Amino acid sequence: MFNFFKKKERAEFVSPCDGYLKNLSEVNDRVFSSGAMGPGFAVKPSGQTVVSPVSGQILMIAETKHAIGIKADNGAEIIIHMGINSVDLKGKPFSVKISKGDHVKQGQPLVNYDYSILEKNDLDTDIMIVFSNRKDPIIVEDMAINKKEAIVI
Repeated sequence: MFNFFKKKERAEFVSPCDGYLKNLSEVNDRVFSSGAMGPGFAVKPSGQTVVSPVSGQILMIAETKHAIGIKADNGAEIIIHMGINSVDLKGKPFSVKISKGDHVKQGQPLVNYDYSILEKNDLDTDIMIVFSNRKDPIIVEDMAINKKEAIVI
């Protein structure tokens, strides 16, 4: 009856950015689309702020800043990979806001991602979210999505 006193539950995973949600099998990179890195999903970004899809600890930030590894509080091991072949740009499109070892909250900004630099270099801008310690496939509904919006997987 008085639900307004109830604590709101947080989604287990949220979108890392504004954009278009799609299945990992749709990305233009065989390593990701085949599931070789693990199951996951992708977002074609329309915004430049990339947030953490989970609360957890930052385990890794690639030297070229295009990938971040997170150990989620719920045990999931997640890789956020921004762009395809973006490693070739040597970190130029990425301004990282966190450090290895930091504990981040779900929805906390991680990176400012200037994906227009990838577009100018004819590179794909997709952001892949891969679950490296999960085996079962993840299927999402292709749709427009906002950062911090819940993703049911």
